[in-house]
Amino acid sequence: MSIGADSKTINSIMPDLIPTFNVQLANKYFDKPDYVEGKEFAITTKIDGGRIIAIKENGQVSFFTRAGQKYEGLVDLEDEMYRLMPDNCCLDGEITLLARGNLSSKEAYKETMKIVRTKDKEKHGIKMQVFDWMPAEDFKKQKCDMPYKYRRIVVNNLFDELTFRYFELLPLLYVGEDTSKIPEILEEEMANGEEGIMINVYDAPYEFKRTNSLLKVNAGLILYVMLCIQVKMVQLVSCLQIRRCWIISIHQIKNSKTLANVSVKRINNNTVTFKVSDC
Repeated sequence: MSIGADSKTINSIMPDLIPTFNVQLANKYFDKPDYVEGKEFAITTKIDGGRIIAIKENGQVSFFTRAGQKYEGLVDLEDEMYRLMPDNCCLDGEITLLARGNLSSKEAYKETMKIVRTKDKEKHGIKMQVFDWMPAEDFKKQKCDMPYKYRRIVVNNLFDELTFRYFELLPLLYVGEDTSKIPEILEEEMANGEEGIMINVYDAPYEFKRTNSLLKVNAGLILYVMLCIQVKMVQLVSCLQIRRCWIISIHQIKNSKTLANVSVKRINNNTVTFKVSDC
């Protein structure tokens, strides 16, 4: 019988009555480009893989999709996590090819999915690229207040102390408050055949929902922009269409001493609105 209330509503009245399974999901950076201004943030590569949650609790190892369905047959990952990972450990990341070679991000994703979706009892040739960590009990409770910077310290120490073959920690490409690094690192990652970058707000807890504390910047329509403040014009120098979204990169700024602020205020389909402030 339907009672007209979902699990979230019921759990708000009677906590933990209905088990839930959610993961932290990213919003789009250019929906709120000002959100990270003045905040410390970290940048990592955006991996084009299958989301995977790895849990070791009371000596038992399990792997789940972002929807909470169990991955089966990941024998290499299971064995290595059982032998090497500490107990009460939850890793968040993406499942990808063990050896990508010269494949592009999209090609590697297709090959990964072929392995994951096969009906074979044992699935080899894949690894987990880890981008976050928390205690297993926090994931089970679906509440983790530990800021990202401290979660990152724990997982960094874990991978510094142990050698893994089937688990790889995504390196931090940048940590700081300089938002000009976002388009700069994005272009570098695109040149390496990656899908884009991720931005983690350093002081933010892990939220089991879509959040601005985790932002994604996909490879999209790149505009190399030259700003000539003297004549108040924006000249498009060159552009490269890869996917749907817009990403702005300042290629060259002339007379920059007169430039106080340049920011993208709205990006919607083919419309780009700039806010330009002079000193």
